[in-house]
This record gives sequence, structure tokens and C-alpha cells, in this order.
Amino acid sequence: MGDLHEGMLAAKPSHGAHDLSFIEELDRSLWQGVIMVFDLGVYVVVHVPVIFRASAIATLFLFCWGLNVYGMDQAGVPFRTVLGLKATDAKASEVFQLSRTLLAILIVFLTLYRGCATFDFEAGQIAVSVTYGLVLVGFGVFSEMPAVRDARVFLKARTMTFLTASEVKFIDVLFADALTSSSKLLADMHVILCSIVLHLVGDMAGSTCINSYLGPVLASLPYCIRAVQCWLTFSTKNDQWQLVNFGKYLSSLPVIWLSAIKSSYSDGGTAEDSEIETQLAMLWLYSVVINTVYSFLWDVFKDWGLGRPRSSVGKPQWLFLRPVLAYSLPLYYYVIIVVDLALRGCWSLKLSSHLQRYGSHGQVFILVFEILEVLRRWAWIYFRVEWECISKKVPFTSATALVGETKAKKTPRRATEPHSEVSHGVARMSSRDSTVLLPT
Repeated sequence: MGDLHEGMLAAKPSHGAHDLSFIEELDRSLWQGVIMVFDLGVYVVVHVPVIFRASAIATLFLFCWGLNVYGMDQAGVPFRTVLGLKATDAKASEVFQLSRTLLAILIVFLTLYRGCATFDFEAGQIAVSVTYGLVLVGFGVFSEMPAVRDARVFLKARTMTFLTASEVKFIDVLFADALTSSSKLLADMHVILCSIVLHLVGDMAGSTCINSYLGPVLASLPYCIRAVQCWLTFSTKNDQWQLVNFGKYLSSLPVIWLSAIKSSYSDGGTAEDSEIETQLAMLWLYSVVINTVYSFLWDVFKDWGLGRPRSSVGKPQWLFLRPVLAYSLPLYYYVIIVVDLALRGCWSLKLSSHLQRYGSHGQVFILVFEILEVLRRWAWIYFRVEWECISKKVPFTSATALVGETKAKKTPRRATEPHSEVSHGVARMSSRDSTVLLPT
């Protein structure tokens, strides 16, 4: 049968053979690219300490927020209004400036660290890592850069709101949701401190610290904060949906803690430990699936307001979307739905600390999941803020097109209505208008 298949391939015209050769070469090149990226990831997790990797992820998160600010400004999404910010707050240029500064500091200290590693100067490596951490703390506390000053005020306000159980505002919700995407960074903070202990005190003390449950506690903290916010909102506004949202954040905790407990049985070696580990693995897998589907459905239907067959505005023109879209290309919404489903699964796996027991390979996957989660949150913010503006009927602040997915009815224009043109389901305000008004 194999000879017949080879004979059929040989009988093909020459151009077909060339096409097959091209496909095989392309496939080989793609795999080589994947292997190179994976090898690079292994090098990073082996030779770059956690403090530098965590700082790089945080800097990427900050840069993506700058892209959010720039993109929403360009699209005319009034995010400052729904966040309760001033018109002069949250400038993209200031966020990008801070990102560049943090990246420059990271590159300088990482270069020094690798230089010490080249010459096996272990004391120098420890000194560089500790100094880098102190520089970051001092920069955050004493820097007078506009973005840093605003960040200090912002963090103080968010902390006081939570500690005093004050009214939960949209800005508190958005910030706490961003923290859930940074839960691995919080867990890494304990690893960073334990690594210092590992070098200064001794291997036994450091290993005990790193294997403790402090990491899962820190990783759980953002979800607990968000769950408390949901409960406060339910208590003050009697919003029944907040109970459903409350359950969504609690569903993340089994993923974290089952993974942590599973890690404690991984090195047991006995038959009983092996059986318990198998049962924990099944429970963990069920938790991942439930949390992924739960979070994805909430993203689509509640956070983005999609999948609405009809509203007071009318019936959507585009399948599974909503009657009003702030972004002019409906394809964006379909892409984000698919991407969100895929990356939600990666996000749940990222919370699982037991994957790190697979050595550098497991850590590479976790690092990739962290990066993908930052990118998912970056895209999520665009549509979450857009839906908040639409649901609160906040007027958009530029002449950006709004896609009204209901086909426009031919009715006489009132004299008091703003000048607009409606065609093919796209409502565009004329240049004489200073704002784009949402349908009410």
C-alpha cells in the first residue's frame, strides 16, 4: 500500500511535486520556528531570575494599558467618564514614557546580572537582584513622573475604597479584574523573597519557603477582592446578577488550591499518594473546565453585552452581537469571542502551580500563559469599557462611527435632532457635531 502511494505521488505532474515540496518545507520551517521559540523560553526560565521575568510581564501589562488608552481615545470611547477620571488623566504618552523607563531599568540590571553570571560571580548576582528590587520600590515611592504620581494616588484611592467597604465603582471593578490577570505576578513575589532567603540563609530554609502555601494565598487574593466587591454591590443595589458573578470568582479558587494540594502529593512515592494525586488531578481538571466556561460566558454575555437577540434599540443586524457597536468593524467582536475562549483555558492553567514540577518545560508553558493572559486582558478592556459606555448611555466624544445593527427606518428627521447620515446600518455623525450620541 505504501509503494502504491509513493507511485501515485511520483506520477503527479512536476508542478504538483513542487507544491508538495513547498508545503513540506513550510511545515518544517514552522516547526523549527516553534522549537526555537521554545528553546528561547527554556533559556529565559533557566537563566533569568523570577524578579526580572515578573518585572518584564508587569511592564508589558503597563504598555498594553497605554495601548488601551490610545486606542479608546482614537475610537472616541469616553473611558475617562465611566472611570470617573479627569480629562487630563490617563494620557497614553505618559504611560508609554513610564513603560520605556521601566524597560530601560530592566535591561540595565539584567545585563549586569548576566555579566556576573558569565564570570560565576554569585555574590554579584545576588547584589544585582536585590538592588534592582530596591530601585523599583524607590522609583515607585519617590519618582515624580506624572504617570507614577497618578499611580500612587490611584492605588491609595482603590485601597481606601476596599478597606472602608465603600460603594464599588466601575474603576474599582476594572482594576480588580486587572489584578486577577496579575495573580501569578503576586505569587511570584513570594518566590522572589524566598529566592533571596535561599541564597542568604541556606538551601533548606529557602526550599521550605518556596514550597509553602503562601504562593496560592497571594494568587487567590485578587479573586477574593473581586468576590467581595460583587457581594457589596449585591448588598447595596440588590443586583441578583452579582451573586452569579460572585460564584464566578469563587470558581477560580479550586483551580488554584487543588493544584497546590496536588503538588504536595507529587513527591510522595507511595501507592496511596499516587491514588490521591490521580483523584486530585481529575478534580482539578473539572475545576479548570467549569471555571473556563463560566468565565467565558460571563465575558461574552455580561461584560461585553453580546449575544442579545433584541433590546430597546432594536434587533441586531449582525448575528450574536448587539444593536449598537462602538467599533466599526463587526469582525473584531467575532475574533475576540474565539480568542477569549481559547485564552480563558490558558488562563486557568496558568493558575496551576503544580505544572512547575515539570521543570523548565513546565515553567516555559506558564510563562507563555502569563503573556497570553496579559494580551487577553488588553483586548478584553476595549470591549468591557465600550459596553459600560453604551449601557450607561454615555455620549461618545468624537465623530467615530457607531454601528447601529438595526436597519434604519425611513422616518422624517426632527428639527431638534443632530445632523446625521444613516446608511447600511451605520450611523455617522456629521462634522458639525462635537459628539456621537448613542440611541436611547
